[in-house]
Amino acid sequence: MTIGDTTKLAALEVETLQRLGDLLDEHAVSSGGVPLEAADGLIAAAIVSPGRPITVEECLPLILGTDAWADPSLFDEASTIVQALWNYVIRRVCNDPEIASGDVSQVIGVPPGFDEMSDQQITDSGYQMGSNWAFGFVLGADLRRDDWEQRFSRDEDVQSDFYDIFALMPDEVFDEDEDDDTGDEEIGDAGDLAAGDLEGAVDVDDDGEDEDLSHADRVEVIDALPDILFAMNQVRLKELS
Repeated sequence: MTIGDTTKLAALEVETLQRLGDLLDEHAVSSGGVPLEAADGLIAAAIVSPGRPITVEECLPLILGTDAWADPSLFDEASTIVQALWNYVIRRVCNDPEIASGDVSQVIGVPPGFDEMSDQQITDSGYQMGSNWAFGFVLGADLRRDDWEQRFSRDEDVQSDFYDIFALMPDEVFDEDEDDDTGDEEIGDAGDLAAGDLEGAVDVDDDGEDEDLSHADRVEVIDALPDILFAMNQVRLKELS
């Protein structure tokens, strides 16, 4: 999987992000970590989260995994790039998308041949654009679950925006059987953060069943992420004052 629109990034930054993506795919995921897209979402959540500030050190085990890497030097290299990604995400969420001169887009992976596919072909293929990013965001928000719930009670706009992100989550989060011990417990635990009526985040058909978001729906949410994150960061700053 390759990184999506990188036209606004410098060549070195794209190369560095791709290197981190390769390291995470080849070493972190098998060690209990996450791929690059999820790491970007997790870091974004950490930065805009309420409550006690989240540090990059607190996030590293979630990103790189808790199992030891076979080559410690690669672990150190990945840790260094994660810190650079952390600083990059800070710049993104702190810049007003309406006036920002640099890139404020999220790191979203796309499959080979993506640009040649129609929206309907993408939807029919089962590819869920932004699902890994949303999973990472909810996983990061789960680090301050109680604080997010308090923020929801104070600000319905934040709650609505969070539900829009939650709607991007992978299908397996919704399909997971509570009694299935073979599933990823972290996905289930993170998903509990958005417990409640999700009708505001996903379409509901006449039978009351949740409908999958179309690719166009997903693009609409992803395009809104810079504004959503900027607004959440503004809320965070107000909470600190």
